[in-house]
Amino acid sequence: MVTGAREALNVLSGVVQSLLPVVADPDLRPSLLVNPVRVTPTGLGGYIGVHPDPRGGIYGTRLEAAAIVVAKAADESSLNIAVQAVTQALVAADPAEMRRRGVLRVSLENVGQRSEAQSASGPRSHVARELTFRIVYEHVRLPREAEGTINEIALELDLSGTRRQPEPLLDTTFVQGSLAWFDVVDDPAATRSRPSDWRYNPVEQRIEQLSNIRGGQSRPDPEKPGTYLVLRTDESRHPVQDLVLETTLRADDDDGIGLVFRWQDVNNFYFFLMDGGRGYRLFAKKVEGAFQRLADGGLDVTRGFIAGRRYRTQLVANGDRFLLYLDGELALQGQDASILRAGRVGFMCRGNNAAYFYDIKLVPR
Repeated sequence: MVTGAREALNVLSGVVQSLLPVVADPDLRPSLLVNPVRVTPTGLGGYIGVHPDPRGGIYGTRLEAAAIVVAKAADESSLNIAVQAVTQALVAADPAEMRRRGVLRVSLENVGQRSEAQSASGPRSHVARELTFRIVYEHVRLPREAEGTINEIALELDLSGTRRQPEPLLDTTFVQGSLAWFDVVDDPAATRSRPSDWRYNPVEQRIEQLSNIRGGQSRPDPEKPGTYLVLRTDESRHPVQDLVLETTLRADDDDGIGLVFRWQDVNNFYFFLMDGGRGYRLFAKKVEGAFQRLADGGLDVTRGFIAGRRYRTQLVANGDRFLLYLDGELALQGQDASILRAGRVGFMCRGNNAAYFYDIKLVPR
């Protein structure tokens, strides 16, 4: 993580910690973990302007994060009170004060199941519940001492007005009816636990895949037939060759979950798949019905994913080069020129009966 993002995360963690209810019993104090979901610079590449005293640059970082708070109590009735206190402390805080501290938005995203845990100080046990909050935070870093300031910024801007940033073809969270935007395609070679089970969950506001459908072997090779949820095209959503595809995903099963892109049909497409149980991440392709490795790269056998954790996933395809970012950090890359044609995009599961997708953003390059 870059320095500005790390500093923003540390400051945000301190802000959230300061808002949590004060509990005298150390065993029952709420615990906190803040995970970055998306990090973007503010201003012009992070540069906002000049601070007069001490003179130096002002830099900004916008951070979207998941704050996981574990509320604890001695018994069930007290746990409900503790959960309510944590929720009110974050969601119902004074908006003006929150903005002053850089917090632009807080929302409760998920309430976990009740659990029991042993207290750290002795044999006494307590009950707990995990709450996940989505937070948008803007961190402004002022100079600590006088420094050279930026008088000129080379941005290669076209001031003629003819060049513009590409508009997203789709940028939305999922709502009732979102499944109608997609085609469900089960790979003919995924012969076990057919068919797939794609559905929309209105409570969690996500698309889910709940079948264990799969084919091939579990080892980290390209032969990974599964089920695909492929975005339909129309006049406003045309096929794309070079693209940025983003989604927030999570799997409570540790089998394969990922993305497809440059989809021509069920026999010709690229895909990204990560497997938590076997610990690998994979770019691969299916060409003329045969699963194959990329011409170069596209495999990491040292890491997969953590079941139950949300990941902000960004796939970049530019010519024959493919990049995959997880939570803003480069996780995998590869090269291949087998399919240099525009195609469709979508989601993929293999052997994963608890796979969740919360949104989709598709930007042509």
